[in-house]
Amino acid sequence: MSGGSVNKVMLDSAAIAFLADRGATASYITSVCTGSLVLAAAGLLDGYRAATHWSTRDHLARLGVEVLTERVCIDRNRFSGGGVTGGAVP
Repeated sequence: MSGGSVNKVMLDSAAIAFLADRGATASYITSVCTGSLVLAAAGLLDGYRAATHWSTRDHLARLGVEVLTERVCIDRNRFSGGGVTGGAVP
């Protein structure tokens, strides 16, 4: 799942259900930037650690994910990146 503005897809129940369905049997689940928010909304990060863009770390944590501050997080078959153009991290 790629990042950017994810508000529309997070409110799209059909898209979230699609991701949850496909993710249930996927060998690997990956995201970049704010895409981890969408994976969390689909339940695909339950019990996993993940990274996201620095500006959305609190939001990802509110979705029940253990958020890491590293640029890349690998937790079993979940790979997430903190942002392609994350810029300076506060």
